[in-house]
Amino acid sequence: MGEGHHKGQVVKGLQFGIGGDYNLAVMEESGGSSSDDGKNCRRGHWRPAEDEKLRQLVQQCGPRNWNSIAEKIEGRSGKSCRLRWFNQLDPRINRKPFT
Repeated sequence: MGEGHHKGQVVKGLQFGIGGDYNLAVMEESGGSSSDDGKNCRRGHWRPAEDEKLRQLVQQCGPRNWNSIAEKIEGRSGKSCRLRWFNQLDPRINRKPFT
């Protein structure tokens, strides 16, 4: 198997971050998503109240130290907070249609 892959995982795609950094998105063959350590992992859809709480915390703390932000949002990991911010909530996201 390729370097960085574990038995039972399948590469699903690339996740691009600010500045061109990217990570491989890995999903378990069973259909569950990978997690940091399994604790505080709801694995469900984000609710509007959670989005608002994340916006407030990022405004207070800045977009860094995701684990400390996640401690204030029940059931969410630092990784899920970071991904939610950079992929959906960051106001710098260009939402214009492709031309």
